[in-house]
Amino acid sequence: MALTFASGSRAVAHSTASDAVHNAVHCAFMTLPAYSRSREDGENKGHEPGFGVGNGSYTARSRPVEASRECMEREGPDPSAQGTARCVSRGKSERHDRESSCHVSSLGAARWNKEEAMERRKFLGALTGASLSVPLEGSSAERAGAQHPTASSARVARQSSFAPSQVEVAGNTVFVRRYGTGPAILLVHGFPRTSLIWRFLAPRLAENHTVICVDLRAYGRSGIPASTDNHFPYSKRAMAEELVAVMVTLGFPTFTLIGHDRGGRVCYRMALDHPKHVERLAVLDVIPILEGWSRADARFAQTYWPWILLAQEQPLPESYLLGAPKAVFENPFGHGSFGPEILEEYLSTYRDPARVHGICEEYRAAATIDVEHDRADKEASRRIECPMLHLWAEGGPLDTFYAKDGGPLGIWRQWAPHVHGQAMKGGHFFPEENPEDTAAVVKRFLSA
Repeated sequence: MALTFASGSRAVAHSTASDAVHNAVHCAFMTLPAYSRSREDGENKGHEPGFGVGNGSYTARSRPVEASRECMEREGPDPSAQGTARCVSRGKSERHDRESSCHVSSLGAARWNKEEAMERRKFLGALTGASLSVPLEGSSAERAGAQHPTASSARVARQSSFAPSQVEVAGNTVFVRRYGTGPAILLVHGFPRTSLIWRFLAPRLAENHTVICVDLRAYGRSGIPASTDNHFPYSKRAMAEELVAVMVTLGFPTFTLIGHDRGGRVCYRMALDHPKHVERLAVLDVIPILEGWSRADARFAQTYWPWILLAQEQPLPESYLLGAPKAVFENPFGHGSFGPEILEEYLSTYRDPARVHGICEEYRAAATIDVEHDRADKEASRRIECPMLHLWAEGGPLDTFYAKDGGPLGIWRQWAPHVHGQAMKGGHFFPEENPEDTAAVVKRFLSA
């Protein structure tokens, strides 16, 4: 089947990675077996094409998802608390499409209208089953502390429900999960996750903060702006400006910023481009894009396969992702301890050709225009001046690849004079796999 995508971007020479590494890895991927795509409905519905980068005047509005009924939500086993059933409001917005509908099932996976009957049966079954032993939002069980919860798990349970909404910004809509009240924290996910990655960490931080978790453009339920030949709409600069507009629209002109993986790169770009909005910055398990490419070698290419594969000219990477989406989650840069329901939620992004194309455009931007932006800042000696926390995976690539540079902190100190940090247990996805320790470190950073 022929594949078509939202825009016809041309390949741009990857001047930042060595030709030898680039060509060798490209040939290696070409030897993989070809996969056929069998999805019938490959057409993205409801996204708004086009993108306009603002000029400092943010014109946007938030469109909350109207609550229609309650449902039981289990978002997979919490590695720290063995999972907590949560009761949240669920409903549909004015648009009945994949970007604006927020249907949270009893197992935490997004479901579309055709599955409502199944959800209803699951919900009724949950009410009559053992799940009633878990505190519900506002229930007497919760107020009584449930059966035998720890103090920390009880606090997390009280903050575990979130308010979903769509925030309209220039040329796009951004899906938001909102937890808690207080000073704002913005959490930005990376590849191949969505805002769902924060389902354990966000409630822990929401004890005394408003926590905003967003889906990056093309991921999850956010919109999919059309790209351009230079990939700018999927550059970290464009994505960072969009998220500033989201936060301003929600009433938070200043906030703490936390990003993981690709989201971490959006976040450090935001701190450089919009320093007045960012009070504190935490970047999880990444170094600046320029620094990564400038140190790229065969080991880098074999480890950080998305950097190489997904930056190739279309339709090669799109074809692989669409043909074998599960393969993304069967390696160290995708695997997690979650169950099939959470996996299915993540996989839904990679069954949509337009979303897959947008994700690949972001990687093409990371091999071209993002490097130019980083280089310009480094040459101009621009620095991240706010307090910065860097956390990385213990025993992972950042922990082992860059010893001669002083480790990841040695690299980040060239960009942020006030950075400090440490290694974390749990692998690359430690915010999802080890939320309790991650929350403890982040809370110390917030209170310092």
